[in-house]
Amino acid sequence: MDERQYYCDERQQSSCDRQYNCEDNNQSYDDRQCGCQDYQQRYDERQCGCQDYQQRYDEKQCSCQDYQQRYDEKQCSCQDNNKHYEMQYSLKEEYPKVYVDNKRCGNNRKDLEMLQILYCSQYGEVTAIMQYLQQYFVFDCKYDEVANIIKYIAAVEMHHMELIGEAIVALGGSAKYINIQEHQYWNGGMVSYSSNLCKELMGNLKAETEAYKTYLNFAERTQNYSLKALYKRIAMDEKLHIDIFTQLINKYCR
Repeated sequence: MDERQYYCDERQQSSCDRQYNCEDNNQSYDDRQCGCQDYQQRYDERQCGCQDYQQRYDEKQCSCQDYQQRYDEKQCSCQDNNKHYEMQYSLKEEYPKVYVDNKRCGNNRKDLEMLQILYCSQYGEVTAIMQYLQQYFVFDCKYDEVANIIKYIAAVEMHHMELIGEAIVALGGSAKYINIQEHQYWNGGMVSYSSNLCKELMGNLKAETEAYKTYLNFAERTQNYSLKALYKRIAMDEKLHIDIFTQLINKYCR
């Protein structure tokens, strides 16, 4: 009777084996149920929650301490890459908003001509953006530091382009990519395609210097005080870019 009812000492272990309750077989039971201490690690590996496997899990989630640096590098905020992210490519002063004086409609035409030059002439914002992006693609593998700096400067120039384009529209223009000086649409021939680093850096320095002078010149010529303020503010960024390219030339080309 005890043997059939599985109460005898000799059969107790077999009974527990089938019921997965005995101490000797608890480990096997818990292996399947993923709950015993010995198998918790394997269970947690699947669940991505155990301490030993947290690092691998967090790698996928880009949040663990060991992988935070690589994640933040993509986000441009990690400590090792802070020198590129936190390096100043634009001054912190706000950009003035452009206001239109409807009583001076005749002068808007002159302002539009100056804005169009700043927008997409040889030394305009469109040209600067396209030039810097092309250089970023060319120099990214061989000159990583230079490529990253140029990329961030291009982002600043994009904001300048946005401001100039908005000003053109505010004054009644159409923000077309037209080179007023040569009466033709902007084209890729305005961009240099050299793979010579020093030649390109020198070209960038020249372009930024011309842009800086042009902004200050137009600030003196316009009678729109909001445009005057905007030109002077953008010129401050261009002066900063002059300093940056001068530093790069001294480092790589001297």
